[in-house]
Amino acid sequence: MASIEHMISNLQKISFEDVVEESLDSTKEFLTQAQRDQMLAGKKADGSGIGKYASPAYAKKKHQMSSLAGYGNVDLKLKGPFQEEIVAIVQESGVTFTSNDNSPAIDSGGFSINKVDKLVDQYGEDIFGIGGEFKNKYVLSHMNPKAQELINKKLSS
Repeated sequence: MASIEHMISNLQKISFEDVVEESLDSTKEFLTQAQRDQMLAGKKADGSGIGKYASPAYAKKKHQMSSLAGYGNVDLKLKGPFQEEIVAIVQESGVTFTSNDNSPAIDSGGFSINKVDKLVDQYGEDIFGIGGEFKNKYVLSHMNPKAQELINKKLSS
């Protein structure tokens, strides 16, 4: 076991920015799952709803497929590639989410565009990013334990 003086010396050397970045990077699969879970619940990063379906018939069909978002609420999942292809990009400046789903879609003007661009145009950039209960669950269950593990390792080295 390291002496108190040794631990204090090690503590002063710890870059907490690096600990946060490494914690995020090593738990990316849980970050992306938190993003998917939030979308399936019909929520944007700020906790507001993604949107409502205009067609009552489509709202009913979607509710029968999954009721997590609540009746008539958009969950951004039909067949799955958009959410399956979500990635978290960890950088020094923070985390960015996107989807690598390159499926074509038709915009409101009838032109073919990338599905991700269409969904961002239609529902806003804040469909990406986690917040509220989804962020809290991720931080408490995955990021904090990983950060604690890294700090303990650095303190005892």
